[in-house]
Amino acid sequence: MKPNHRDERGTINDLLVTDDYSVTHITFTDGAVRGNHYHKETTQYDMVVKGKLLCNQNGKEEIVTPQMIIVHLPNDTHAYKALEDSEILSICFGKRRGNHYEEDTFRLETPLL
Repeated sequence: MKPNHRDERGTINDLLVTDDYSVTHITFTDGAVRGNHYHKETTQYDMVVKGKLLCNQNGKEEIVTPQMIIVHLPNDTHAYKALEDSEILSICFGKRRGNHYEEDTFRLETPLL
């Protein structure tokens, strides 16, 4: 399956997009930073599949590892930094799905990570 997006940080691949939710597989290369944004109309559930990440949510930092689930409610600022090659599954309910990603993604002026 061809990724929706690929760069030096890894890949983003939508596995399933419906009218109600999406399931996305996201990879991180060691040291990659993703996020530094929030969503106004989306609840995002992220489950670590592999690796170790530093998660910053609303200014609070936590190390997350496989099988941990992180919930980002609307307006929660969030960012991840890979502490090693890592993977997550991101399940989103709300506007931020598939081709509508940018419509509900608001970048932070001052990054969390």
